[in-house]
Amino acid sequence: MRKFFCHLTLTLSTMLLTSDLYASQESLPTRVHDLKYGTVLYEYFQGHAFEALSALNVAKLRGGITGHGEHPTLVEGGLMLAYGMTHEAKLVFESLLENTELNEVVVSLSDRNQAWFYLGKVLLLEQDLKGSFDSLKRVNGIRLKDDKPDLFHEWLYLKGQLAQKISQDSETLSDQIKALPIGSVWQSYLRYNHALLALNNQEHDIAINEFQSLIDDINKHLINQNNEAEIIALKEQCLLSLGQLYLHQNKEPLAIKAFKKIRKDSVFSDQALFAYSVAASNLEEYGLALQALNTLKERPLFTPWLQQVPYALAYLYEQLEEPKLAFEAYRAAAEHYENLAQQLVQDNTKINEQKILQALSLREKSIAQDLMRTDKTPLALGRERVSNDAYGYLQVDPKDFNYATLLSTEPFQLSLRDLHELYKLQFSLSRWEQQLNSFDSMVATRSQLRDKRIQETVFAIEAQKAELWIAQEQSISSRVEQEIKSNNVNFFMDEEQREYQTIIEGMVVNLEALPEGDKKTVYAKKIGRIKAYFSWWVDDSYIVNRWAVQKQLRGLSREVKNFKQHHSKLMQQINSDAVNERLAERIENGRNQLSILKVELEKNLENARANLVLLVKEELDRQSSETQGYLLAAREAQARLADALYLTQPPEISSVKEEQ
Repeated sequence: MRKFFCHLTLTLSTMLLTSDLYASQESLPTRVHDLKYGTVLYEYFQGHAFEALSALNVAKLRGGITGHGEHPTLVEGGLMLAYGMTHEAKLVFESLLENTELNEVVVSLSDRNQAWFYLGKVLLLEQDLKGSFDSLKRVNGIRLKDDKPDLFHEWLYLKGQLAQKISQDSETLSDQIKALPIGSVWQSYLRYNHALLALNNQEHDIAINEFQSLIDDINKHLINQNNEAEIIALKEQCLLSLGQLYLHQNKEPLAIKAFKKIRKDSVFSDQALFAYSVAASNLEEYGLALQALNTLKERPLFTPWLQQVPYALAYLYEQLEEPKLAFEAYRAAAEHYENLAQQLVQDNTKINEQKILQALSLREKSIAQDLMRTDKTPLALGRERVSNDAYGYLQVDPKDFNYATLLSTEPFQLSLRDLHELYKLQFSLSRWEQQLNSFDSMVATRSQLRDKRIQETVFAIEAQKAELWIAQEQSISSRVEQEIKSNNVNFFMDEEQREYQTIIEGMVVNLEALPEGDKKTVYAKKIGRIKAYFSWWVDDSYIVNRWAVQKQLRGLSREVKNFKQHHSKLMQQINSDAVNERLAERIENGRNQLSILKVELEKNLENARANLVLLVKEELDRQSSETQGYLLAAREAQARLADALYLTQPPEISSVKEEQ
């Protein structure tokens, strides 16, 4: 019952946590500054907690997320909560939000309050009472009341819950009730739980007073309530509990008075009608009891505990001293139980995952059929449209009454939740497989582009005639080295000296054309002095000229060497596709790892399916055993009445006994 009234979902809690924390940090940017964080937020708001958490871990390995402060860490904690990793999330929050000298992270008190509040709430839902208590103790109640009054009221409610669960402390629970405003839904829940605590302690008078007081206050404050349907349901639950308590104390008139106040279309009306018939029967008001049971009989016997109605009807006819009607009712009950027993045996032999999911208005493994479809298809395990409550339990509408009681049990709910989560993980792995497959076309495209670039590069190299330039550089180097060894100064003359040499050679040619005489002798002496000066000039500048040539040669050699290195690397790139090979290797490694995960996932899926089927088989066996008990009781009562009727009216009953 206490679980029934915890109505906020885990996913909503974590979404509120991260969104509130993000909105309140004024220093944080309003747009994504890191592409890695954009990927995380995309998956997060798509509802893919597993993918978002994986993206965060990848971002950590690649240097972390920059430009967003500590918000990614808060999101990580919220994602861990959404994925059920409560203890891991607790460590994240503790490392981030502890205000110690060693931790210089600046997180506002408002944000810290909400973080510890949501963590405490989820830990409570996970039944980690000590962890929840430790987290809720860190909340600053005064600040939370100013910032979030609604959360403050829920915080008081959770503290009251812990007071009840951890120590059965009635006084602390009463203090939390007084701190909440009258008419608040949270106060109403705590008051109901306070009544249950008194009932568990055998304090029946206190429980009765608390139930009645809560009913009266609900009637006073019900007007203009936003959650009117929820409050009415709580009121009727109080009436049912109060009536059953009166029935336990043999106060049938008070019990009937309480049961009458429950609406006929209420979810508690079936239990109220049956309890009403029991109370009326105890008062020997068999007509009223019969009327209540006939009303129940008109309804689908959806829950197994209502299977006692056919037998109870026959019993009432017997109490009304209508032996013939009672005899026929017992015979009808026996036929009903016999058919039900046969049906249960057939269901038990044919039970499998598909039939279970069909009975729960779900589909089997549709994840493989419509992986990326977003249109409105029938609900299926593994899809986000399958809603769950604060405990992660699936909210389904069973079509088969055999599953109604089973659906409310903890083991079945946990098994169904685990199967749902495994199918969601299968969906995630299928998306990853599709993403890996998309890399194949990427690798093929890159290979085509590479081949095209190689052809262009080879053509460009051939057009440059690189081998000719390399050969010329080697020839020049050999020639310079040879001239240096032979001290050929003329070889190292600069451009100006070569021009003068050309002029001198022209003068010598002109001199030879002159006729012999004094004039020619004078010119010859002048040319000789010029040649001597020129020879001295060349000898004097030999070292400088040689150094200039060697400098240019070294520059040329260096460029040729660089060219050879680049050419060598280019040829290596042409001959070896290392980049694409590494990418292909990473893709193949990803496929291998994904294959291992899929194998492990399939094993866990098989175990989850087997566990679910086993639970259903055990429940059907229990119902079959219970039905056999009703069948035996109905046949014995039928035989007893047949004997009694035979003794009083033998001619009329003999044919009946022959039929039997």
